[in-house]
Amino acid sequence: MAHAYYAEMGGFMLQAPDAPACSITAKHLLYLVNKKYTNLPAIIEKEIWDKSKADLVLKALALVQVSWLVVQVVARAVQGLTISLLDISACGVIACWAPTMVFWFRKPLDVYLPNTISIKTPMETVLKNAGDVAKKPFRQTPLDFVEDVDQTSRLFTCLLPDSFLRNHPLSPSHRPLQRLPNDRDAWYHSVTTHVLIATPFYLLASLNFAAWHTIFPTYAEKALWRCSAAVYLISTILWGSFELIIQACEGSKQSALAPLDYDKFKFPIALFFWIPVLVAFVARICLIGETLVSLRAMPADVYHSVAWTNFIPHV
Repeated sequence: MAHAYYAEMGGFMLQAPDAPACSITAKHLLYLVNKKYTNLPAIIEKEIWDKSKADLVLKALALVQVSWLVVQVVARAVQGLTISLLDISACGVIACWAPTMVFWFRKPLDVYLPNTISIKTPMETVLKNAGDVAKKPFRQTPLDFVEDVDQTSRLFTCLLPDSFLRNHPLSPSHRPLQRLPNDRDAWYHSVTTHVLIATPFYLLASLNFAAWHTIFPTYAEKALWRCSAAVYLISTILWGSFELIIQACEGSKQSALAPLDYDKFKFPIALFFWIPVLVAFVARICLIGETLVSLRAMPADVYHSVAWTNFIPHV
């Protein structure tokens, strides 16, 4: 697993005799190995972790910290103590962070000096042997015909000034890519993948209802929170449902953001995507704003500590 993560993070650079070095993904490497252009890199897991800036101990410490926060929130609820909006919002973020930590627990952190894989076969020959699929100009690397994944920034470059685009890592002057961008878009390989990705966001939206009966500084703020929480959950569900329909119709033909170039910009289909997205964004801003504003007037028992001895029998 560490090797797969390392490759997807841009841990390998391809050097052909007739082309500049370029960053490759795990699928690019697998293609080159299957076609006998190179062998699997002889790098052991310890070498990969040596390149990492954070080990399992640091990740375990982070897990302990967030677990302690969740335990405290649950204990406060059991003892009838007021839970601040900040704690509830933090638990919502943890709902999204926890699955990421599970899947990334064996993932190294950052790659600054990738391993170079040199091949003797010219890139021209590699492309010629691939056939018609490799004839069109590449956008990122010459191996785009194997895997061509979108980046978030590429989809919104039309909104950026030319002075920025000239120095952008995805501009033509920076091709082939020397490093895989951090905003790489993910592929929905199945409906199950879509559901697994969407579930933490639904939990994030649902946890806002835990503050339904919380004491707010004013009634207007309570009404704003309740309305924003309801609107945020409903719009998130609508947004996710539309994405699920797109996935069911297109299968794995598109990446998560690729439909932006297609269905999500077509009227009236675009309304089913952009309206829930914009509404969810506004509702989320309201929730974050109220979380911060509410700190000005907190109930007194927010500052009371949990009586842990109440959970220990005979004490």
